Amino acid sequence: MFDRTPPTVPQKLTELETTGTSVTFTFEPSTDDIGVDKYIIYELGEYDPIKTIEQPTEPNGPIKVVVDGLKPFTEYRFQVTSIDEALNESSQSKSLIVKTKDTEPPQLQGDLKGKRTYASVVKMSWPQPTDNDEVAKVQLKREDTSSKATKLFTITDGSTFFYDSTLEEGKTYTYTMTAFDPSGNESVASNKVVLKRSDEEDEKDKDKNKDQVQNITSTHATIHFGNLFSGLSPSGFHISGLFSGLSGGVFGWIPGINSHKDKETTSIDVELTPGEEHIFTIVPLDEDGNPLNEGITFIITAPPNDSKEIKIIDTKQSLVSIQWTNTNDLERLKGRLVHDIYRGGQLIATVDGEATTFSDQALKPATSYDYEVFPRVGKENRALKSPKVQGTTLAPYHNQLLCFNSVKYPEEVLRIGDMLGTEVYLQPFTNDVGDFIEISYDAKKQAYQFVNRRDRSVMSVDEKNPMRIISSENKQLDHQFWRIIDAVEGGVRIESYSSSGKVMEVGTEKNDNKRTLTLQNKDTNQPAQRFKEAVTDTVEYEFRGGGTLGSAKMFANIRIMGNKKRTSCYSIRRINDCPT
Repeated sequence: MFDRTPPTVPQKLTELETTGTSVTFTFEPSTDDIGVDKYIIYELGEYDPIKTIEQPTEPNGPIKVVVDGLKPFTEYRFQVTSIDEALNESSQSKSLIVKTKDTEPPQLQGDLKGKRTYASVVKMSWPQPTDNDEVAKVQLKREDTSSKATKLFTITDGSTFFYDSTLEEGKTYTYTMTAFDPSGNESVASNKVVLKRSDEEDEKDKDKNKDQVQNITSTHATIHFGNLFSGLSPSGFHISGLFSGLSGGVFGWIPGINSHKDKETTSIDVELTPGEEHIFTIVPLDEDGNPLNEGITFIITAPPNDSKEIKIIDTKQSLVSIQWTNTNDLERLKGRLVHDIYRGGQLIATVDGEATTFSDQALKPATSYDYEVFPRVGKENRALKSPKVQGTTLAPYHNQLLCFNSVKYPEEVLRIGDMLGTEVYLQPFTNDVGDFIEISYDAKKQAYQFVNRRDRSVMSVDEKNPMRIISSENKQLDHQFWRIIDAVEGGVRIESYSSSGKVMEVGTEKNDNKRTLTLQNKDTNQPAQRFKEAVTDTVEYEFRGGGTLGSAKMFANIRIMGNKKRTSCYSIRRINDCPT
């Protein structure tokens, strides 16, 4: 009897690996009632087989096939049949569709060119590369000639130009370019372009076509170009614009500017992005829309928006605090925007762009100050104007009694020793006369003396040990004067008049219920250098204790802390209020 039954159809054709000239795939083996002899590999639509595979002696899992000699970047459809020993052939399997890889790199079509358009900006341009598939991206490589540091710029939108706005002063750079296709094939490198940023060229760029740009604000400017193309007889103009500030130094197109203008156009109003540099190029066109030359470039720096609503939010004897409203885009200008603070027309501080408050310290008491706030981007791009606000510091303390509580140890107060040469110290409040220090102001020095009311000695820096603070006889010497400086963190610092920047600091150790004080460098993070001052009054009272004590006249201090009044336990009545 003859065998007329063909083997089963091979199943599950699966691609394993594809190169530019070969394909590797597998399939599940066929079965037959007598036995499979071999497998035939066909390309769909072709009569002749392209490969024959012998049946393994002991089939174990999928059968592997390698088809080589193929063309790169070409689609193939493979089918498999099986033949038994009686030469019965199965039906063809389902097709396996594969595409060999593209191994052909893109081709550059001309030289890379570079041109400085502004101090920190160069325009790189090139002809459009070609590829058997398509060009996926162009990659510019920039190398710092001195440090050899490299930076890559990737262009994926098909553009044939790129603006690099990250050139640093005095440095020389070398640019090259390659193109890539979707398979990752890279073209040969282009020619090298060497460009340098110099101080001399930076100065020239500042005045580039300066007279042609007018009415500059943070959001608009007018470009006049009617007299710049004489002799060319243009039929129209192509106007394009870009602005800086995007990541990686890439410039972005300015919406609505890329357009054609007719030959009658002699000026154009352009929109600006506050705080950014802009590059506008105006190209003259012939009647067919072809450029007559490369055009003229205009560099416009838009100032940041002005600050608004500047106001005084706090005043003290030596401090004025101001607040303003920021109107700039903090996210776009992050890390570049700052605020310059001016007092009386002079720059006194620069704060971060996110800040909207500032406290001016160490001012003269009873004095008026004018303030302005100018947003700034970079070294010189400052807002055009600023509102002005005036603040007046409070009058100084004079011949008043003050009690100084330590911020770090709130229940302890500053005291001057009763013996000359003894250290000034801190101890718990007891409500006796030593807790209250008489403050005398010297208008000429603009500084205070701290006076012990018992013996009229004053608080001084020890001449032998400049860190030590002692009680001494009042000789009106510089080291016996102090400044009371309001602290932004709260409270005041007591600064030596003779040693600017040195302030009083409370020690941590306590001996005989006292803490010593020393003169230290100012540290804004140190609460031991700050005190809360409380103003007290000296009044004459009559104390009535009853019994045979009768009455007596003396000075008593009433120290007001919040809503609390600390007094002795006597019945107290102001003598001036007594009946005659």
